[in-house]
Amino acid sequence: MSETPAIRFGPFRLLGKHGPLLRDDREIKLQRKALAVLWTLASQPGEPVTRQALMDAVWPGAVVVDDVLSYQIKALRQAIEDDPRNPAYILTAHRIGFRLVVPGVAQPAVARSPLVGRDTELQLLLASQERAAHGQRQFVLVAGEAGIGKTALLEDFVLRLRGKSPDTRFFRGHCREAAGESEAYLPILEALEQGARNADGDRWLDQLRRSAPSWLRQLPQLLSREEVEHLQRITAGTPQERQRRELAEALEAYSVAHPLVLIIEDLHWSDAATVALLDLLAQRDLPARLLVICSCRPVETIVNQHPARALQLGLTARGRAQTSFLAPLAPDEGRHLIEQRVTGLSDTQIDDILRRSGGHPLFLVHLTDYLTDRAAAPAIEGNLPPQLRQLIELQLSQLTSSEQLLLEVGAIAGQEFAAAAVAAGTGLAVEAIEEALEALAQRQRFIADNGLAIWPDGTVSGRFQFRHALYGWALRLRLAPSRAARLHRRLAERLEAAYSGRSAEIAAELAHHYESGGVAAKAAEWCVQTAQNALDRLAPREVREQVARGLALLDSLTPDLARHRTELRLRIVASYCLQLESGYVSEGVNDHRERIDELIELVGDDPVRVHAVEVQWLSRHFNMEFERAITMAESLRDFGRAARMPSLECAGLGWAAHSLHCLGRHEQADRSAAESYHLAFQGSESPQIAPRALASAVSVYSLTRSILGFPLQGLALAEQICALVDRQENPHTRCMVTSAALGMALEFTGDHARQLKVASDTLDLARQCGHLEGQRWASVFLGSAQSRCGDPEAGLRTLLPVLDEMRQRGLVIQVPLGLVNAARAWSMLGEHARGLELANQALQLIRQRGHRPWEPEALRVLGDLQLKIRPRAIAAAMAPLREAHELARSRKARSMELRAATSLARLLVRQAKVGEALALLAPVLEQFTEGADLPDQREARELIAAMQG
Repeated sequence: MSETPAIRFGPFRLLGKHGPLLRDDREIKLQRKALAVLWTLASQPGEPVTRQALMDAVWPGAVVVDDVLSYQIKALRQAIEDDPRNPAYILTAHRIGFRLVVPGVAQPAVARSPLVGRDTELQLLLASQERAAHGQRQFVLVAGEAGIGKTALLEDFVLRLRGKSPDTRFFRGHCREAAGESEAYLPILEALEQGARNADGDRWLDQLRRSAPSWLRQLPQLLSREEVEHLQRITAGTPQERQRRELAEALEAYSVAHPLVLIIEDLHWSDAATVALLDLLAQRDLPARLLVICSCRPVETIVNQHPARALQLGLTARGRAQTSFLAPLAPDEGRHLIEQRVTGLSDTQIDDILRRSGGHPLFLVHLTDYLTDRAAAPAIEGNLPPQLRQLIELQLSQLTSSEQLLLEVGAIAGQEFAAAAVAAGTGLAVEAIEEALEALAQRQRFIADNGLAIWPDGTVSGRFQFRHALYGWALRLRLAPSRAARLHRRLAERLEAAYSGRSAEIAAELAHHYESGGVAAKAAEWCVQTAQNALDRLAPREVREQVARGLALLDSLTPDLARHRTELRLRIVASYCLQLESGYVSEGVNDHRERIDELIELVGDDPVRVHAVEVQWLSRHFNMEFERAITMAESLRDFGRAARMPSLECAGLGWAAHSLHCLGRHEQADRSAAESYHLAFQGSESPQIAPRALASAVSVYSLTRSILGFPLQGLALAEQICALVDRQENPHTRCMVTSAALGMALEFTGDHARQLKVASDTLDLARQCGHLEGQRWASVFLGSAQSRCGDPEAGLRTLLPVLDEMRQRGLVIQVPLGLVNAARAWSMLGEHARGLELANQALQLIRQRGHRPWEPEALRVLGDLQLKIRPRAIAAAMAPLREAHELARSRKARSMELRAATSLARLLVRQAKVGEALALLAPVLEQFTEGADLPDQREARELIAAMQG
């Protein structure tokens, strides 16, 4: 190791001229030349070092072009800066070279052009940050038209605050038009990633692990593959409300140690999910050292009816936000800016510039640049304001034709673009393109250096961004539509190849480029993935937008297998989204059902058919179309057998069993469920199939075993699948399996104390993960258990609201059971007539909708309640009890047959028909081979003993 003491700056230590460079004891890999540049700068902390001095120190005696130094500076900034575009350590000493800022070392004053005419707005931001630093969260909207100086104001504010408050942290994200406006949370994710690259980025990642794992999983580039897979499992299905709350809590906790400034630029291009998150951050009442600043163009939010407009109005009205509207510069301010940039102008010339620009800062900058260059170009009409477009064209005319070509292709790529993307559009070598673009950036012409772009295929090239969005707009207007379409296609094809295997990460960008390139089929395919990304992030509005966009693109295509397949995938994603939002029965889902049926036939044996059958089975089953649901499930079973795919075969068998059970065909359902179960395990203790298929199969097998008179087998199966599902860490599956399997098994074993605990825990989980069906089913079991545990009033408070809501939505499964248990609760309170009314409603619903499993139980409770209301009307009570017994016996539903036979035997005893009662009840009890101590069997055995005694 070098004898020279290590140089420290921030969290970094540089141990000698050639390193290593450590950040918190972890080595940062850099080329030897880059380390030598850093050592030379660090040896003169705070002092400007000329370019020539750096080249002499690092490349002594060699003939080196200036771009080599620029490349090493860029590599250093990319490695150590939190935001390479706004460096905090390696600063440019204009017209001189570079300098390294070392905290704790006095820095020489550096001349810079002050921000003109924005003192009031700047003071508002600084005052807001002062309040935020003392725990009073702040929200500021910086509003103004394009080019009015919003970004310049924010840059100046950040620069001042870095010097004034070094411990403040900055998270910054940009909303981008070209990247696809419907991709949820992109600016937020960009800001979170920047936070992870701060000096204390590890602490921020740890905070996300603790408070917001559902966000951390969306930053796979910062994590190991194993951690990403773990996070995907534990956060699957996290609802958007919980996601937003988690991130809000993470930001608040992080700001305890460091005041935090979250900047979101160009909010008028944001997605609705980002706007909703910002609204939550502003609305929370907890103290936080947090300042949120958003820039936007109010005119665009009004014209496009963007949700950012409602955000601004709502927060301002409630006193939750301040808005700083940037107006054109006043005449004296404009004059000051002109005099700063151009010397030797007469008062008449300055007045003419002010008149032509209207005080618009960007106009003034363009015009003064033009006057400085002393060049002219013809005006071109277009969609931009004529003056601005003319000024941009005047500047463009000063470039070579090859430079203009590169910028035009860059504009097609977006506000930010990689040199490799320009190479794809032009066919030129990346190295030559980088050299030309770097030269433009150094001259501050149209673009700025923005670090490196690294594509998954290993392509590494310089990344650049337009200094203003209007530059890209003007450049795109220059292109003929046919040429622009060709460029979009080339770029889309290159990006798709570069991201092979990871294309989902840029799905929105690919959809945009293919659509703009006139390739509707490919654009629609990428709309599917963009919609799936939004579904994974639980952003339903973005799902709907992408589905509508994709379907509109398909309208222009000739029907063929590929078109049918893409349409089917779009409608599947739409249906899953609607089921998550509204439950399995939804009018929106019904809008897609018939067309999905048609498309299933059209795509034949295409693998996408499997997902279509799944979503259709859910829709048909929960809409009580059981025969059709069985047909669909059996088609999947047959497909799985033919393709030798046990998981699909198992899923089909399990789904068919569910629908058969709902029709009262319990033995057939049990055979199908048993086949599915044994196929799942195939002689092994570990399941051989996918978790969702397994959960469905074992849940229904547990249910059929319990109904057919094997309640302990049913309970064991329920406990087995709950244990397996718990290990899968999917909260939605856990909710449904626990309710449908364990909750039902405990109903038949009569362990209502345990049922109460299980239902309460499941309801809490379902609320946390936002699973509507899970909340409804858990509530039904919770209310039933509360009543059976001696608190019928609590049971009714739980049951009645959820049963009303389910019936209003057309949901039937689980409602008859809930009504029967509510009837029992009213009876326990002495309100037998009200109980009888609910029992009648249960029976009516069963027979109207064809949901048969609980028909014997509804008839039994109906007969018992009739007898309590009219003790002498034995014949009237006898009829529903006999019907309950016959139905249960014909369906081999022995558990329900035993209950009905017990009630009927008691009534026969009251008629002094003891022999008939014994002949009825004893054979039913003898059928049971397990569970002798369970409440139903114990009650029957005691009744038989009493009759025999």
